[in-house]
Amino acid sequence: MTRPSRPLIALGALAALAFPAAASAQSAPEFSYGYQANVIFYGGDTDFSGEGYVAAEANGFFAGLWLGSLPGDVEYELSFGYGRSFGAVETTFTYTAYFIGSTGYDTQDVELALGYAISDAFGVGAAVAYDIDNDTWDVSVAGAYAIDDNWEVAATLGHDGTGTYWDAGVTYGFGNGVFVAALYEDSDYDTETITLSVGYEF
Repeated sequence: MTRPSRPLIALGALAALAFPAAASAQSAPEFSYGYQANVIFYGGDTDFSGEGYVAAEANGFFAGLWLGSLPGDVEYELSFGYGRSFGAVETTFTYTAYFIGSTGYDTQDVELALGYAISDAFGVGAAVAYDIDNDTWDVSVAGAYAIDDNWEVAATLGHDGTGTYWDAGVTYGFGNGVFVAALYEDSDYDTETITLSVGYEF
């Protein structure tokens, strides 16, 4: 399966990994959600898609639902996990199940991610994921840099059992939850992709 284009997940998850926050001490859950619209350019073609998520976190435990459109179909992910700090290192363990609307269950994986904030502006991370059904591993490293209160750049390099992939993106936040983003994705086994997005996160 080719890696889907998910700027909101790719950049948002990378920012969370590279700039980790210690497990919250609150007992009541905190909710977050987001939506974005994408224009995707690949191999001389153009596609349009939408995606969104809702998530909840309490005392380090978290759960989320992500949905995204496909040509003539829809895909969604259910995930839950736990995050904890060990000194300056944030660790996160996540289980995710993947589904396709027309066919149902697709696959599932477990992931262990580590994040370390080198400074208030620069963070790095690494992740190891195991696809339970396909018996494959995905190993990646990432970095993110906050240029100022609005601009952030991020990049990822990984290997998923099929080959090596990489991406780089830039996000501009307007300060009220609205953002625009551009993401470049490529690999040694698939067509390069450029995604332009506008979205909202709360």
